[in-house]
Amino acid sequence: MKRRESQPKDSNEGVAKKPASTKCRVGDVDELAVAGSGIRDQEQENRTSRVEGKRRVCKEPGCTKRARYGGPKPGCCFPHGGGPRCTVPDCNKKRVLKGLCIAHGGYRECKIDGCCRRSYTKGLSSGKRKRNLCKEPGCTKLGRFDGEKKGCCFRHGGGQTCSEPGCTRARLVKGLCGAHGGYYECKVDGCTKRKHSRGYCYAH
Repeated sequence: MKRRESQPKDSNEGVAKKPASTKCRVGDVDELAVAGSGIRDQEQENRTSRVEGKRRVCKEPGCTKRARYGGPKPGCCFPHGGGPRCTVPDCNKKRVLKGLCIAHGGYRECKIDGCCRRSYTKGLSSGKRKRNLCKEPGCTKLGRFDGEKKGCCFRHGGGQTCSEPGCTRARLVKGLCGAHGGYYECKVDGCTKRKHSRGYCYAH
């Protein structure tokens, strides 16, 4: 019988093999460092934009205004063409209500009968929103909080009259009505006319 030739046993048999070398070369380390720094810079940039820019800005370079969607150029601010426009032909103003701009009636009117001005607070126009109306039923004039009937308009007994004897007009300034000098005068020296814009009369 032939003897089986015994094969030499591997001395490393049964011993866990070591993984391949994971040492990085100097060039690889530099590339990884550059890539990592780029990722960190990008994350920092994104984080900064999220904190500082809480709203979307216009796509135009150098413009920091709020972006509008719709209109000729979606994603741009209104001056650069973003946002819906008024539906009136040849009107390029901002659409507000009912497809119209403010100039063409795109607003809610005052709830007072006969007043067609724009409503602001509590459905009243700017001239009527700061004060209450007359207490008399059906009266849409402003109420006065002095005089015989507080809360009523001048015609219904509210307010005080001019201090000039025999005058029944409403008191405005200095206890006088407008006809007797109850107004602020023009700030030009020597001018006694009624002031209008910026403290001046119409003549000045």
